[in-house]
Amino acid sequence: LFVPKLGNFKVYKKSISDFEKELSKTIITKYLDTNFILTLLKPRTFAVIISGEIKSSGLYQATPVERFSELLYKCGSFSKDGSKLYIELLRNNSKIIIPYFNFELRGDITANPIIEEGDSYFIPKIKNLVTLTGAFKLTDPVEIYENEKLSDLINRYGGLPPTASFFEPSYIYRIIDNRQNMEVVEVNLKKVMEGTDSPVLQNGDKIIIPVMEDVQKLVTVKGAFGSDSTPASFKGDSIKTIP
Repeated sequence: LFVPKLGNFKVYKKSISDFEKELSKTIITKYLDTNFILTLLKPRTFAVIISGEIKSSGLYQATPVERFSELLYKCGSFSKDGSKLYIELLRNNSKIIIPYFNFELRGDITANPIIEEGDSYFIPKIKNLVTLTGAFKLTDPVEIYENEKLSDLINRYGGLPPTASFFEPSYIYRIIDNRQNMEVVEVNLKKVMEGTDSPVLQNGDKIIIPVMEDVQKLVTVKGAFGSDSTPASFKGDSIKTIP
């Protein structure tokens, strides 16, 4: 920035407020009783690179006020095989992993960083997918982290739906022996959510969490029955036969 009688000032990577403070200390030496206002007419643009599993990879123009989501919009978003959990950002010779899906799912702004000059983004292929059905009404397979536990996956999606049943076992159907056989893993959902027994998920797992047949048939037993006030189903029982 050039100021008459004062010369050139370096403003690169400085905020307007910071530069105003810097300039005010100098300007009074040549301009007495002077007020000034700095206004940004148009943000500067710079080139960033995005490649990999994206619909239209290449070089794109960005500004310092844009976020990664806006860059995605310009290039047409992810391909069907693009990972949303392991986006690689190369910045200042350091690699940063961006779990962008956390922004889509929960609005986590840290997973949608502001773009900086020199950024290079790479979208790798998805490595691990599972199917989550039953109480979860998800129609498409979901991407998981490497060695992610079932409890962590459920918590990422905001916890169990209210219709999920603790009174019947959940199951994981798992392909083994190079897709020649299937293993069925019975899961205690209560222990999973307590964190005492949560299986590590594998690529291709199909997770089925049962749904309560009728939420209205649940009752809560308190008092002399003990301290456990968790809703329970006693279908066909009378008050005399409840254990």
